[in-house]
Amino acid sequence: MPVKKTITKNMIIDKAISLIEKEGIDKVNARSIAKELKCSTQPIYLSFQNMEELKKELLQEVWNRYFQYINSSIQKEGSLYMNSLTSYINFARNHKHLFELLFFKTKYVRSQEAIKHEESIILKIMKHGNYSYQDAKLFYLQSFLFTHGIACNIVTGFSEYTEKEVNELLLENFKTLKNQYGKKNGSN
Repeated sequence: MPVKKTITKNMIIDKAISLIEKEGIDKVNARSIAKELKCSTQPIYLSFQNMEELKKELLQEVWNRYFQYINSSIQKEGSLYMNSLTSYINFARNHKHLFELLFFKTKYVRSQEAIKHEESIILKIMKHGNYSYQDAKLFYLQSFLFTHGIACNIVTGFSEYTEKEVNELLLENFKTLKNQYGKKNGSN
């Protein structure tokens, strides 16, 4: 009768993520995960063919958690614009090593979920601002790039913006973009 697995794939992935949170992706290897699980490396290699497979599944799970974080913030009452962008910055602030993994350490490949997420925001910008699809897309892209810059400054320690400062920067950027695209569409 085969021995029952006591350490599952999910346990391995969860420990790897907590290890990333503490020390960053560069410290994640079979031995460091095994040490966290208080076992040998054998259960890891019984669950995954190699570290490449483990890191691929690990990256997918980090993306899943990122989208859960962002989507839960978007559902809150208030401005979709502010909720989505501040949640992005808060993810960077509260999960620096996960943010680094997603946006600094791996080549960004837009997943179907990322495309769907971006598309839903673009459509909401279209509706609320009465913009063309192209203008709404540019509005979103400019907002995202501005926000990504703030998040990167926070993660790298280049600047440590307070929540109040972040909100002020985002609101000012929103007003500027709204004014720019509002004039273009005859709304202002």
